[in-house]
Amino acid sequence: MGPQAVLSHPGFRKSAEWWWGILARLFPLPSANAFPPLTIHPTVEEKLVLRRFIRQAVRLAESEALNGPSGFKLRGSRMEDGTWDEEIESTFPSYEATAGLAAQFRQLYSPHPKERASFHRVMTIMRRVSTDGTEDASVRLQMLAGWGKAFGKLGSRRSDLLAFEAMGYVLPEQDGRLRPHQVISVFMNAEHLHWDEEDAAELESRTADPVSDVLFRYEFFEAVAPIAFLLVFFSSFLSKVLIASAVEPPLLYSNSPAGG
Repeated sequence: MGPQAVLSHPGFRKSAEWWWGILARLFPLPSANAFPPLTIHPTVEEKLVLRRFIRQAVRLAESEALNGPSGFKLRGSRMEDGTWDEEIESTFPSYEATAGLAAQFRQLYSPHPKERASFHRVMTIMRRVSTDGTEDASVRLQMLAGWGKAFGKLGSRRSDLLAFEAMGYVLPEQDGRLRPHQVISVFMNAEHLHWDEEDAAELESRTADPVSDVLFRYEFFEAVAPIAFLLVFFSSFLSKVLIASAVEPPLLYSNSPAGG
């Protein structure tokens, strides 16, 4: 596990072990123990970026909305006139907790240039310092590519469909159902961080009745969770790589099953 740094949310350990078990089966996520120490160190500015990424990952791991319960129960019954009546009960984090999750998640997830400590920016830095002209460079780059591939796939395909693919079953996307990165974009830009006109219209169309509203909100949490935990696990991996490379110790986060 490595050195302890902060106390995470009480539910984090259980959630992290659950998601690590899933993600480790879906992707060959590399261990920091196998990462050759860096011979090129990040610049002062790059160290600030890496530190910020790790610190924000710590805060993401402490999120009530990420670790708290979310789910629903749907009941249906046939009426005397032959129509079908549906009732739905849901359990979601508070609006404030979800907005907080969205803000923390965006800083690590978004490729926007203004998000200076995003996964995309950290990967750019790590690829640069990994390319030292030695035989170890290809090993480092391959390991970083493994994390990058997992990040990309989780944004483009639901984790449950990826799980079926891992078992040899390729299931098509359901007609009209958004991909994870699209669901995230709608909620980020129409509900929690902005009020974009196009995304707001999309959100309204998909939450027109109580059942649709609950199902789509559940999709948001199902889209965010695997990516968020992947980012937390990557921050643990990153911390251990930097320590092994004698880079100025960042704010460490190692209270997760990832990282080697």
